[in-house]
Amino acid sequence: MFEKLILLVLISIFGNASAQFNLTEYYRMPPLHHTENLRRCLHETEDYNVFCVVFTIIKPDNSALWHQIEVFSDDVKRHFRHDFVHSGICLRTCERQLAGLTDLERDALFVEEFPWKTGQKWYDNSTFFKNRTSHREAYGRQMNQCVNLWLKQNYNLSGSSIIHFCNTNRDTENVEYDHWHWIFLSVTLSILVSVLTASILDARRNIKGTLEHYKNKKQSPLLCFSVIRNWYRLTEVSKDEMSRDFRFLHAVRYLSVYIFVQAHHLYSYAVSPIQNAEMIETSYHDTNYIAQNNMSTVQTFYLLSGFMLYIAAHETFKKGSFNVLNCCMAIIYRYVRLVPVLLVVILFEASFLYDMMVDDGGYWKFLAEPERGYCRKNWWTNLLMINNYVNPDEMCLVHSYYIAADTQIFIFVVILLSFMFKFPKIKNWIIGIAFAMSLCIQFVVNYINKGDGMFLFTPEAKRRLYYDMSDEFKNDFITAHMNLSNFLIGVIAAMLCFYIKKRNIDLGQYKAFLAVWYAQFFMGQAILTIGAYVFFTYNFEKGVGLSLAYVFMRNIWCLNGILLLLGFVSKFESGAKRFLNWHVFTPLGRLTYSIFICHITLSRLIFGNAENLASRSYSEWFLESVGLFLIANLMAIVLCLCIEFPMTGLAKLLLRTKKKHQTENNNNENLPMQHERITFLGEPKITRC
Repeated sequence: MFEKLILLVLISIFGNASAQFNLTEYYRMPPLHHTENLRRCLHETEDYNVFCVVFTIIKPDNSALWHQIEVFSDDVKRHFRHDFVHSGICLRTCERQLAGLTDLERDALFVEEFPWKTGQKWYDNSTFFKNRTSHREAYGRQMNQCVNLWLKQNYNLSGSSIIHFCNTNRDTENVEYDHWHWIFLSVTLSILVSVLTASILDARRNIKGTLEHYKNKKQSPLLCFSVIRNWYRLTEVSKDEMSRDFRFLHAVRYLSVYIFVQAHHLYSYAVSPIQNAEMIETSYHDTNYIAQNNMSTVQTFYLLSGFMLYIAAHETFKKGSFNVLNCCMAIIYRYVRLVPVLLVVILFEASFLYDMMVDDGGYWKFLAEPERGYCRKNWWTNLLMINNYVNPDEMCLVHSYYIAADTQIFIFVVILLSFMFKFPKIKNWIIGIAFAMSLCIQFVVNYINKGDGMFLFTPEAKRRLYYDMSDEFKNDFITAHMNLSNFLIGVIAAMLCFYIKKRNIDLGQYKAFLAVWYAQFFMGQAILTIGAYVFFTYNFEKGVGLSLAYVFMRNIWCLNGILLLLGFVSKFESGAKRFLNWHVFTPLGRLTYSIFICHITLSRLIFGNAENLASRSYSEWFLESVGLFLIANLMAIVLCLCIEFPMTGLAKLLLRTKKKHQTENNNNENLPMQHERITFLGEPKITRC
């Protein structure tokens, strides 16, 4: 087992690992997506016009083409299921085509539903699409006949079909405003009135007209909503020693979020129908692009969360005030800080998001209407931070699983740290046992589920994310217990930082460390590329060896990160350190939470209203993702100044103790904690990612 792994690693490094599949043969297969002109279909006449998106499973036969489809689709790690196609059919065109056939010919085109060879679910029967049931009853048979007419004429194939959803030219007339819309409008109006009132009042109280007025931490609850005051909170740069030591984390957070926005936008090419689906599949064959399918980079935020949580708790412990009450206050403060922005985005998704572009038709319904239903049904799981375990198949804001998982781990580790600081002589044993148990959990779960050597986000898993979430995604990727180890690695990294600082160890004096540290920037890419190539390309026997490999791949990215963190807090100079300590990243780093929460919604609004299939490219992806990130930054500024910072200010006022001498420590805004910080009662900052 391990000998084979080593051999494949060498092949991925030195061999020709970028062999592509044969595109000539590829284009002989039916396209994954084909569609008629939506705009012409709906508006060519004033009559009632219908355009339906239809899912079709191709029926097996003895033809050479079917054999090719079967062989290509069976490479499930790297390819879509090409026996599963999406079609956009205009009812009026369909009826004209069928009118030229005899009854016998039309009946011969219809194929009854049959079991799909994969045993997977290929459509859903939820009621989130309006009028879906009536559309299926009225047009289902005709749509299947028209899809099969197209398949017969072009590929001599047939299949069983079902309507996923339909657009009509009367959709805009059927838009209804309900209590979700009024709740969102009420919340938004309340926020705007509070912000406007507080900002005007704050400006009038500034009798001397000085900037120092807005930096005064003593304020009334209403002034927490002052935009000017919160702007200074956002842009303030502290010069104390700890803030200088850890300022680089602002840059790491900000750049990490940018990478995630890029990755999520690329994944949207697999979720949304595109003309050249081979772009996605080719990336799983080419070592120049295969690293983008390795999901290990997500562990960066868990690493940073654990790192900064220990730093905050360590400072609190030094003050002798780390106790059960303050642990509870930290958890409450974290919740109060995270939920308001999340709630506003959920309310928008549950109300106005779908309505804003319902007249654009196309695949807008595919992206927005189920999301509206999920948010209306399961909003409470998001607010309770359990959406990664409860009803994950119908999760509102799929990317918010991270907020839930990180919060769950945060609570566990805060309790763990309370024991470590209660019994400092055995704290190394406590963290060591906890880390070992987290690795055992990963091994056991992977072994029981017969998982692969790493989490594989396959093309088909991406395409079916919103209507048939894969078991691997639900049971592996989004759960807290499978990500606990990387959070604990961050805690261990922080403990090592305090160890070398306490003993005044200058790692920059060791040439070997410097060589290894600089090599980490290249090792990270190597880890992503080699891991993705080996496990996407080859199949291994499920068992102990593969589960051990899984544990290694799950943690190697963050173990590699320990060396980077130790280097960044050491005293030696480098261009990378100077760049990441650039002051401009301080306010940008504080925007990362709001950027993370809103970027998927913005992506839907900007790119989700395409009427016809687009042909994508990597240059287009890069430009679109940069534009999306910049727009998300602008939206994050609004969310931070109007919601996030006001709520943290209120939370601090409500949780403040009578210990006046601790108040100034409580209001220090400048430690680069994950998504700013979670602080309470004058305690140093306890963080989140």
